[in-house]
Amino acid sequence: NANGISLLKGTIPAYPDDIRAGKCSILYGGPRRVFDAIAPVLQAMGGAPAHIGDNPGDGVEMGRAYYCFLFPALVAFLHGAAVCHRAGLPIETYARGLVLPALKGPVLPGMLEQLTRATLTRRYDEGVQATLNIWRDALANVIHSVTSYRLDPGLLSAAKALLDRAAAQGFGEQELAAVFEALTSEDR
Repeated sequence: NANGISLLKGTIPAYPDDIRAGKCSILYGGPRRVFDAIAPVLQAMGGAPAHIGDNPGDGVEMGRAYYCFLFPALVAFLHGAAVCHRAGLPIETYARGLVLPALKGPVLPGMLEQLTRATLTRRYDEGVQATLNIWRDALANVIHSVTSYRLDPGLLSAAKALLDRAAAQGFGEQELAAVFEALTSEDR
């Protein structure tokens, strides 16, 4: 800028131990030339520095976007553990036999890739394997089960409300990714 001062702003979407071990990215926003010039310093601080955009707030906003995924996912994991607890099922089997392999295997990453492609193109009618209405019915069934175990269905009900809104906007027979339209629609 006019004063010769440049700003990089960052966010750390991980635990301190993960940063020390270099297992995570630290997200930075600010001028690319500044990021490149001090990259060795950023690397020495730990983690894997990632330049997100030229606006100093870009790294922080990308972190917030990631937290939109992370926080509900972690709470959903605990929700599933609570269902196992109430149903008398082994939480270890749920965690180590189902959830962790799903995160590492091809199915869940494949689903996320499909959602990414659909939201980038905003095409929700290609490669539909389960319509939004099928997802809505399945989620309603899960909510019923959770309620029968006297667990709080709030997180699931919030997700169902988004699916219902997308269906009301005419996306019921299209792919789950059409929920993106409900999220970004001005008609909330």
